[in-house]
Amino acid sequence: MASSLALSVRAGETIFSVPLSTLVTERVVCESIIGRTIMEYARERGFECPGRIVMALYVMMQICGSSGAGETATTTATRAHAAYITSLPRSYSTPPCVAESDGGAQLRALAGTPVGDREMTRRDEMRHTFNAFFPALSELHPDLFPAAHCNFEHYLARAPTSLLR
Repeated sequence: MASSLALSVRAGETIFSVPLSTLVTERVVCESIIGRTIMEYARERGFECPGRIVMALYVMMQICGSSGAGETATTTATRAHAAYITSLPRSYSTPPCVAESDGGAQLRALAGTPVGDREMTRRDEMRHTFNAFFPALSELHPDLFPAAHCNFEHYLARAPTSLLR
């Protein structure tokens, strides 16, 4: 069957296409209301926000159940992303991501090792990134970034999903 399909398809012929809006890409995320708000906030404060950070914050908000004003569960992008978003891990067991829940035990156990130093640096960078946006975005745009969803523990549990993909 596969060979007959291959014979009936001409070189250069499109077999199927996937609308860009159905993919969770930096471009799509940056064009969302959440992405535009994050980038505008950063620009107003004199810094650029890389697309991967916009994506991390977008995924955090989607997993936490906030899709933002005007971007409800019935919009095409959110519906198209729902299956992907719900399939993502809700937490990670790597040292920077569990430091809040284990009181820092994993990071302390790795102290003084190259891995421990790297993981502490990663955690510090994640904290710095989170602090650059919150709680300010929650105060300025509570409809898009409800304070209940915008805490460092949620960020640690969700940001690696988009940063690692």
